[in-house]
Amino acid sequence: MRASFDCTAYGTSKAGLFLAALPLLLFALVARPHHSVAAVDFDVELYVEGTVTRFDYIHPHSWLHVAVENADGSSTAWRFELDSPVRLGYLGVTADYWQPGDPVSVKAYALKGEDLAGYLAGTVMPDGRSFGDVEGIEDAE
Repeated sequence: MRASFDCTAYGTSKAGLFLAALPLLLFALVARPHHSVAAVDFDVELYVEGTVTRFDYIHPHSWLHVAVENADGSSTAWRFELDSPVRLGYLGVTADYWQPGDPVSVKAYALKGEDLAGYLAGTVMPDGRSFGDVEGIEDAE
């Protein structure tokens, strides 16, 4: 004798079960896999000094954009990946923490396969504000 489950015996139809499971299905689609720090080369430290051009306080990762002046007077655009605004908020960083025109010294780790980009470790500002791991920034200046 084969046992079977009759959904209607409990007052629930198959359509009802499907509708109850639908939010879980939608959440699974939205909560797509997220990349890790596997793209970061923690063996390659970067130190740059420049001027903030933009701070993108966005999900899933924020970005700090810095113009670094070259010896010939031209500038090179660098970008540094940070955590999400939620995590940064816990660390005291708000959307206006870095402003365009702010001078900044940056410590970062190289992003594999990316030129002029890094995973931000820390910054020091001339007004004395610092963020994150600033060890070595002063020595690199």
